[in-house]
Amino acid sequence: MTREQDLGGIIAALTRLEVALRDRIQAVIQQSEVDVVRVAEVGIERAAADRGGVDDLAHGEAARRRISKRARRLEDRGPAAERPWVAPVEAALHRSSLPPRVRAHPSRSKLSYKCLIVEDAAIAGSVRQCSDRAPPWPSPSKGAPMKAWILDAVHTPLRLADAEVPQPGPGQVAIKVRATGLCHSDVGYMEGVIPFSTDLPLILGHEAAGTISALGEGVSGWQIGDPVVGAIHSTDAPGVTHDGAYAEYILVTASLLVKLPEGIDWGQAAAATDAGVTSYTGVVVHGQVKAGDRVGIIGLGGLGMTGARIAVLKGATVYGVEPKESSWDAAREQGVTEVFKDVSELEGMDLDVIVDFAGFGTTTTGALKAVKSGGRVSQVGLGKTEFTFNSYELIAKAITLQGSTPQGKPEHLQEVIDMVASGDLVIRAEELGFDEIPDGLARLARGEVVGRLYATLPE
Repeated sequence: MTREQDLGGIIAALTRLEVALRDRIQAVIQQSEVDVVRVAEVGIERAAADRGGVDDLAHGEAARRRISKRARRLEDRGPAAERPWVAPVEAALHRSSLPPRVRAHPSRSKLSYKCLIVEDAAIAGSVRQCSDRAPPWPSPSKGAPMKAWILDAVHTPLRLADAEVPQPGPGQVAIKVRATGLCHSDVGYMEGVIPFSTDLPLILGHEAAGTISALGEGVSGWQIGDPVVGAIHSTDAPGVTHDGAYAEYILVTASLLVKLPEGIDWGQAAAATDAGVTSYTGVVVHGQVKAGDRVGIIGLGGLGMTGARIAVLKGATVYGVEPKESSWDAAREQGVTEVFKDVSELEGMDLDVIVDFAGFGTTTTGALKAVKSGGRVSQVGLGKTEFTFNSYELIAKAITLQGSTPQGKPEHLQEVIDMVASGDLVIRAEELGFDEIPDGLARLARGEVVGRLYATLPE
């Protein structure tokens, strides 16, 4: 498509948008006899048309001014009703001649909109509510570029490059990434310690939170603009089985989605998808921790500290093991009753459950000695891939030694999100910029990170 055709299409679409909005406003007035109808800014943001400074969207700006002028006239009709009701402009557009998405080259222009606001409680049933956050409409067209950190081969650094924006297939959604968590497993992939489930090159990053930007065929129950996270499944995970979240957009299977509550922090939501769910799975799903249990948590790093807090929230009395005394005060703030420096100090306590977030062999054998007869040891950490333990202890005490990894169930992620949204669970995490992802992974590799890292991306 030529530059003139591209700009012509944008101008035509903006003109149709003006007509659709005018018709929608008139229809609402006629149907409901409301006192006030306001148009919450139909914004047209220009992004440097070209070096010559040509105003490619002059016609579009004029359209915006005419819509705003009409809205002001409508506002002068009288006072607002007691309760505002908000209907997405998108609903009107779907009934007009305007296509569901206006394709605009991101290097030239960006069309955005917020909402048509109808301030009349009487017509609540005839309009759809939405937040004052503008949905990310339009979504990028097929072939449009996005920034991504790409791993070409193991033992090589990530490469920042333009990549094609992924388009959702049947049963999928595309997500505009707002925050992406950095995980030590990505270091394992880069160093060749953890095997890949797909071919390289690959965009890493499996912890993502963002807004739905496009819907694939057959997807229902979700709308463009919904804030979401996705459950991570071993056979279906961004950054593991397909391109991931060290990029501006990712694909997620719709059946794995969990909607985020209003106001939740993007970084906390991203960390919840893996750090939160991994800890939850080790403590609740496989550890089966319940109120009244006496629980040992071995390793109070990012996962262990989160796991300790979840156990406290479940009503357990929690004892921690962490050689770094600098973490002890933070553990007590999370509700941990007592912290020990070595797992051997738990021996003889006959704990109901021990969750080993370290997994160095000695920690697991120590857990077998410290847990009660008929107790459980939930193994989350993978400090060593092979180790030996005293099978007599396991058998004689009838201990259940359970390996633990997330199962990709949205209901597990939902419970963690609920804990975060309530303020009961705060995942210790540090924010980075998108361009700092390689440096953050290097810090993880050197063991310099306390808690978790996540990178934020602009809206």
